[in-house]
Amino acid sequence: MHSEPSPWDPRPLDVAPLEATHDVDWFDCGLGLFNTYLTRHALAEQSSAKIRTYVLIEGRRVIAYYSVGAGVVEAALSRDRIDHRQRRQVIPVVVLMRIAVDCSRQRHGIGGALLEQAEARGACGAGVICARAVVATAISREARSFLLKHGYEPLPGDRYRLCLPL
Repeated sequence: MHSEPSPWDPRPLDVAPLEATHDVDWFDCGLGLFNTYLTRHALAEQSSAKIRTYVLIEGRRVIAYYSVGAGVVEAALSRDRIDHRQRRQVIPVVVLMRIAVDCSRQRHGIGGALLEQAEARGACGAGVICARAVVATAISREARSFLLKHGYEPLPGDRYRLCLPL
């Protein structure tokens, strides 16, 4: 049985760093915390080099985004998940802070394609910060299922904190 093609072709994604000229005012992913972050905080945090936010746009309107930064996990938490040979007390990682898709574009594969793009970008940056994994904290069961479906594994002691070894 052949299904109808999605109205949105998520590949290749034309993702760019967030700019002041991007229209974020109408973005609504269904989670107020993520909407507020994009509209009020993302640009400032990017300008101060704390977190980098990448957006998928139609025209100038943001329809999806993800934010990444650098971080560490305790080596004891990462045994056998990231690198069992590590002798350090902390292991550098790329942290996937947020990933969100506007409600009008959800269920079209954009989230998964955006996650893959974030992982690829993280792998490129891993050489600079010597990161061994991408780490994300799921804020709900649905988010956890989404990450598990894409190959992430829970870190010991916290089933909502997951990692994908690079």
